Amino acid sequence: MRVEIVGCDTVYGNSANLEPYRGRLNGAAGSAWKPIYDFIGQWLQVDLVEMKRVMGTIIQGRLDNDPEWVTSYKLQYSTDRISWTTYAGSDGSETVFQGNFESSIPVTNLLNNSVDARYLRFVVQSWHNHIAMRAEIVGCDTSRFYFG
Repeated sequence: MRVEIVGCDTVYGNSANLEPYRGRLNGAAGSAWKPIYDFIGQWLQVDLVEMKRVMGTIIQGRLDNDPEWVTSYKLQYSTDRISWTTYAGSDGSETVFQGNFESSIPVTNLLNNSVDARYLRFVVQSWHNHIAMRAEIVGCDTSRFYFG
């Protein structure tokens, strides 16, 4: 699946390998998305290029001399990049997903109810040392249906 990745506060000093497009799962050691400032609400946005059925996410931290990772995040989705919905549980409350416990082992979070979207945002809620993330989306084409 082809994706485009952008993030807020996209330039981190003169450091290379920290731009949003480096936020792909299992990228090179030291590579990840890392915003300039650490605060709740920073986001990494993924453009799936076309509508997809999103069934989950996988995230990973930045493996470096000073390991950094996201410990929790919310997931927002959109069809048009203008109107965003925060993924919520069956009780209607916004879901906060568990992130990483260390920088290299991927953490998978499957959605209880899949969503159809073109755009996704990983909205950071907490982190270790500094915000840094590599991510992947679990999903399929919206036109595919599986019958058992």
